[in-house]
Amino acid sequence: MTSPRPLAIRAIASVRPSLILRRPRRVCYYDAFWPNGWVQRNISPSAIMYQRDPADYSVFEKQLHAACPEVGVGSWIDYFGSNLDAVIGDVPVEPATGLGRRIDYEEPGVPRPDRTRVRRAQKLGIGVCCLVAGGALIILNGSTGFLAFIGFSFCVVGLALLSTSWRRPK
Repeated sequence: MTSPRPLAIRAIASVRPSLILRRPRRVCYYDAFWPNGWVQRNISPSAIMYQRDPADYSVFEKQLHAACPEVGVGSWIDYFGSNLDAVIGDVPVEPATGLGRRIDYEEPGVPRPDRTRVRRAQKLGIGVCCLVAGGALIILNGSTGFLAFIGFSFCVVGLALLSTSWRRPK
């Protein structure tokens, strides 16, 4: 009789550039250790371990990521959150394929940078561009037709962005 659940799971973390903005992002892959000694690579821990209450999985996931360094191979963690490195031993790590799962890593005590000014500047720039493009479409098409409707929509979006970019912080 085989176990429906692996004995332990470990996280393997690496840093790679994001797909769109090419910023460095922490990506985790997961390996499962089955009772017969087989190591399954690049698994989804929620698909394998998510057989009880969501609160149980949340605790397991936090324990799994706490045992994994920012970059490197984490410890083998069983379903109850125990460290099984001494029991399982050293299993070699193979390079994982695929995109992995993006995990935000925040060091304790290090505040995140405040990006409100950058977001406001972006909203202001996009809002002005929408307002100018919408006005140009309305004026050039004589206030009638489909393109005038698109211009009106651009104006509404531009005004909405401009109004939200001028809010004062609380």
